[in-house]
Amino acid sequence: VVIAREDRPGDKRLVGYATEIAPGAVDPAGLRAQLAQRLPGYLVPAAVVVIDALPLTVNGKLDHRALPAPEYGDTNGYRAPAGPGEKTVAGIFARVLGLERVGVDDSFFELGGDSLAAMRVIAAINTTLNADLPVRALLHASSTRGLSQLLGRDARPTSDPRLVSVHGDNPTEVHASDLTLDRFIDADTLATAGNLPGP
Repeated sequence: VVIAREDRPGDKRLVGYATEIAPGAVDPAGLRAQLAQRLPGYLVPAAVVVIDALPLTVNGKLDHRALPAPEYGDTNGYRAPAGPGEKTVAGIFARVLGLERVGVDDSFFELGGDSLAAMRVIAAINTTLNADLPVRALLHASSTRGLSQLLGRDARPTSDPRLVSVHGDNPTEVHASDLTLDRFIDADTLATAGNLPGP
């Protein structure tokens, strides 16, 4: 079963829950990979949680509140980023995804990244490193190391990674890592595009 969870305010993600007949029968990463081959990116769960049985209410319906929250974290064992480019990209991954740290081999999608977070990450990388990566770059190089290699060895943070967001007559300074879609798209369009079915 797949539901939309909002474990952090404003951060709604699809999470899948699977039961298994025998211990180790379900591989969460493999299941996500299979779904990614058949579904558009925005429909692939950010995480898959394996549980013994689906919790039910007294009425026999799925008890959404009893489903455990997924754990997002290191997916390949932590290896620290090296060099200014890798460190900057890892820092952006961590800020956007709400993680303490991100290693060079960790996959953005395995860490819980989705299409909206991907847009924020690429916007922050392009601004901070003065680059011009398309969002689809994350599909081909989803790790800190992979993106850093696409950017090149000379990728370094700019001295002043700030943007100016203008709403009406009130310009405000914005840090690249704080970019959100609502700075570029009107609220009605964003609400329609970002609507996920609730529990």
